[in-house]
Amino acid sequence: MNFDPRSSLITAYNFNNVFANECLSYTGTAYDGTMTGTTLIGGYNNVGYARNFNGTSDLISFSSSVMPLGSKTIRFKFKANGVSTTNMRVMTTALVGGGDAGEITIYVDANGKMVYL
Repeated sequence: MNFDPRSSLITAYNFNNVFANECLSYTGTAYDGTMTGTTLIGGYNNVGYARNFNGTSDLISFSSSVMPLGSKTIRFKFKANGVSTTNMRVMTTALVGGGDAGEITIYVDANGKMVYL
């Protein structure tokens, strides 16, 4: 028996919203967010759109937790335009402006290696 990950999908984003700074879940959940500072660019293999983040202050914020407790799989694609001299945060569950005891952070370090904390 094969497991279909879509059967337990919590939310998904395609970044194709070209008219506003809204990050809308196309699964119909209430896990919508607000994009700050990102710019719209052509998508992977020139299909659809993607978002360009500057690696320091551009972000997507959510008013409620998108990651419920329990086991989960996180899948995303990203492309770094180079290696920064500082860590480039890719994803975090930390609260903006404050820490989170159960924080999960994924970043690319100055050597170009993916790090998970």
